[in-house]
Amino acid sequence: MAPTPTVAAFARVAQIAADRRVHRAFQWMHLHEQQIMRWQTELTSIPAPPFGEGPRAEWLCARFSELGLEDVELDGIGNALGVKKSRQPTERGILISAHLDTVFPAATPIHPIVKGTRLEAPGACDNGAGLVCLLAIAAALQHADITPQCDVIFAGNVGEEGEGNLRGTRFLYEKSGFAERIGAHVVVDGAGHESVVTEALGSHRYQVTLRGPGGHSWADAAHPNPIVVLSQAIARLSAVELSASPRTTINGAAMPRCSKNPSVAATRRSIIEISLALSSVVSARRGPPSFAESSWLAVTGKPVFSRIRSRAAISWAGLRTAK
Repeated sequence: MAPTPTVAAFARVAQIAADRRVHRAFQWMHLHEQQIMRWQTELTSIPAPPFGEGPRAEWLCARFSELGLEDVELDGIGNALGVKKSRQPTERGILISAHLDTVFPAATPIHPIVKGTRLEAPGACDNGAGLVCLLAIAAALQHADITPQCDVIFAGNVGEEGEGNLRGTRFLYEKSGFAERIGAHVVVDGAGHESVVTEALGSHRYQVTLRGPGGHSWADAAHPNPIVVLSQAIARLSAVELSASPRTTINGAAMPRCSKNPSVAATRRSIIEISLALSSVVSARRGPPSFAESSWLAVTGKPVFSRIRSRAAISWAGLRTAK
């Protein structure tokens, strides 16, 4: 009788754990904690606000080259890439990624402070910890002289936070030369190693813009106020009954933009985000995608907004929307 997948997986893990090269790789990490901290401190010192990841991406590419990765480059959207190649070409590879950007705006002061084994700075964990993990893995593989059985693609991706809308990861799956070669994807994000997330989270963001005539708060008080209308729309969205399986959420974030100093705003924008969490097992399914699968970017990228919108007591006909 053939072993079950679980038994086979544990056997494979035990086999890898017994490999002396793996011991050497872990030994390098143990003995070079100060080097890893220096990398993390240096990269955290480089601002990487949303849509401003370029200098940090260039720094990461330089480190990739120093650690022996090949095909090091900034791709068409700004992702920092490098490849640990296998001895023989393989059809599929493994993508290991960590996002470059932080939530902090460009003017945020960054003065990293190291206290023993603790680094304090804006973005040190999210996602300085993830980025330095890429470097530690690449360095450990180099030190232990490990050649993987398939290509390992290292990526510092742009646009993970906020309005970045996962543009770096989307590019990798839709437009990059690796799009058809990714057999598995490991994302390293934030601090800690206590848990491993094995579910995919698909999100769709919609920019909703409401425009009105604007005017004076007293003389033009009868004019429709986009701020009020947008607030009502978000309130109604929050009342929509959502699926518990897969877990589904809706979030509305108002964008502080309007015409110059009006008492009754002329324009108001909001980002509406819809997210679904589902088991990664759907990636192995065949046949027509389910509702859950259709929401997952990595499978089809089809929006779920129309399904939820049809259940909301809101008329969207007058709203100008842009996905």
